[in-house]
Amino acid sequence: MLPFCLNCGNEKIESCFFCIRCGTELADVAPLQILTPGILLDRRYKIQYLLRESEGGIIYKAEDIRFRTLCIVKELLLNYGDDQDFNNYLRNIREEIKLFCNIRHPCIPAITNYFMQNGRHYLVMDYFEGKSLKTILEEKGNPGLREEQVISWTMQILDVLEYVHNYEPSIIYRDINPDNIMMKDNDKRLVFLDFYISSSDPDAKRKGILPAGDYSAPEEKKGEYSVKSDIFALGATIYHLLTGKVENFSGGKFNPVKEVLTPFKLVSIVEKSLSLNPEERYKSVQDIKKELFKITDTGKRDGTDHLPASSKEIDRIKPEEPVPSETPTVSPKSVESVISLPDVTVDSISKDTPVRTEIMQSAQTEQLPSSLPVEVIKEPVIKPVDNIIDIKKIDKKPGLTGKRIIVSVIVFLIAFIVFIFILINFSTSEKLFKEGVISFKKGTEKKIAYSSNSSVNYNSPITDYTQAIYSFEEYSSRKSRDFRSYYMMGHSYYGIYEIEVLKQKHERTKKSLSKEDLQKSINMFNIALTYNPEYIGSHYYLARSYYDTGEWEKAREELNKSQNLLSSVVDEVNRIKWENNIKRALKGFKIFTSKKDVTVSMCQVEIINKTGINVYIEFNGLNAELISILPDETGYKDLFPGEYKFRIIIDDKLLFSDKVNFEKHRVYTLTCKNLENTFTVFDINDFYK
Repeated sequence: MLPFCLNCGNEKIESCFFCIRCGTELADVAPLQILTPGILLDRRYKIQYLLRESEGGIIYKAEDIRFRTLCIVKELLLNYGDDQDFNNYLRNIREEIKLFCNIRHPCIPAITNYFMQNGRHYLVMDYFEGKSLKTILEEKGNPGLREEQVISWTMQILDVLEYVHNYEPSIIYRDINPDNIMMKDNDKRLVFLDFYISSSDPDAKRKGILPAGDYSAPEEKKGEYSVKSDIFALGATIYHLLTGKVENFSGGKFNPVKEVLTPFKLVSIVEKSLSLNPEERYKSVQDIKKELFKITDTGKRDGTDHLPASSKEIDRIKPEEPVPSETPTVSPKSVESVISLPDVTVDSISKDTPVRTEIMQSAQTEQLPSSLPVEVIKEPVIKPVDNIIDIKKIDKKPGLTGKRIIVSVIVFLIAFIVFIFILINFSTSEKLFKEGVISFKKGTEKKIAYSSNSSVNYNSPITDYTQAIYSFEEYSSRKSRDFRSYYMMGHSYYGIYEIEVLKQKHERTKKSLSKEDLQKSINMFNIALTYNPEYIGSHYYLARSYYDTGEWEKAREELNKSQNLLSSVVDEVNRIKWENNIKRALKGFKIFTSKKDVTVSMCQVEIINKTGINVYIEFNGLNAELISILPDETGYKDLFPGEYKFRIIIDDKLLFSDKVNFEKHRVYTLTCKNLENTFTVFDINDFYK
């Protein structure tokens, strides 16, 4: 085992099983191997298959079974080397990962999670469907690809590099090559698949690691890299895409660019980018963009359609000045014919005739040609109105029937939509519950197989139980008051706990067993009881969970509640079954045997230790006593009669606690050995058929 915690770097671990600083389980680094499909990481990410390997890590396609989405899982290849400053090493890695986590660019997958398992570090990123540029070249290259397509891709890559190079602090990508860049199927945009964590290997400079392989700049062999290193890798990528030829760019072993790329517009850009001397390359990607705009006429409107220019370049392009149109001359006669002013005077209108005036606004006059005579439009035009409808005289009663019909139709439509929604929601909810039950059954079957054969995949039943939990969780979000989902989640968490117990048994390890899943099981059963406090099964299996945590007082209390509910079970066969289950479970609490002895003045406790290690018994009642019993030894203690609470502590761990009532003139014998859980195993068929 490594002499430090792989999660926080704590070196004060001594012979502990868990780190006293962060609580992480202490373990050696698991051997490096390709993960097989179906393995579950972090109880959430189910590996589907390997995508690619690189200097920085191994990349898998996986399924997030919590949200039922696809994702990328990258296993970082960390080299702890001979550096003893583990805290500083882990801090540098986390700082660099944090830097990449804050990046938000449409062409860079977002990092959504970071976790550690079995001493290995993993990143989770967004997944996109598409093909790498290398695959496209192999499928469509003749031998290379069309220059117009390569120019469009180059502009997108330049946008990404401009973003990361101008980031604070600046980021050097160092892994630009056709196999690491993918074109998405949905919008045909490019996206970078991977990035290199430079701090993951302290010996990278000595080893001369090239993250992009033959596409890396020559100076990276010396451990030196800058913005110009990414420019070199970009030039090598363009060269490969245009020619289809694989060259050793990092070794400088490639044909002269002018000889190979003479017919292409990009020849000057590629030649300067591939200079072996970094000082002779472009200083920044902005310089490449400027030259690319020149050689492709991107300043014109008809040449920018295929190039997704960045926002900065778009801001620099000034729009063309609009050409002022000539104002047509209009004669007064033509205006009169268009406007058609009526031959109406004020005198011709009767005083009793209701009128409506329409005055042409000044804004309208401004729109008329300047040659229009002012006399034509300066006078307000008055138009007579033949009929005026008096709104007060309208009879509203006939319209009421129509309004009622409209309202009725609307109400009916709303009711129909609500009914359809409820129907769909019910159908979807039941489907989710059935899916959870199916996953639970699969997990139980695999758990039984694992109990008898340790070679069975340990993760497989855990995956099924976890999938069941997510299905029941989603069901509970739709039907929050249905106790069944919480009841089944309680059994699923308990199933995971049982698998951990079996694993410990198979591996014969003495490491303390985590009871996190057992506590979650207790929480779920308690929630189920809040919605259905009369269900006997919830009380019974809650008692079973309390029993395994060592809280025997609570376990016996829940058993008593389930016993009181026996009378409410209508079916006689079912009631007899539960009665037998409860009686069987109560036998597991009878760890004291007693016999009457009048020679004993008070009461006496005899403790027999058959565990093989030291046992401590703590009694709290009329008098408090702490008794220590060595392995394979027997101890005696006289106590006053009465009720006592006691705790049994083995190997500094609380085994269980309970209470007992000691009577006068009796000798009680307590044999410390492996305890047997006498509760009945849950049968899903009894609950859900």
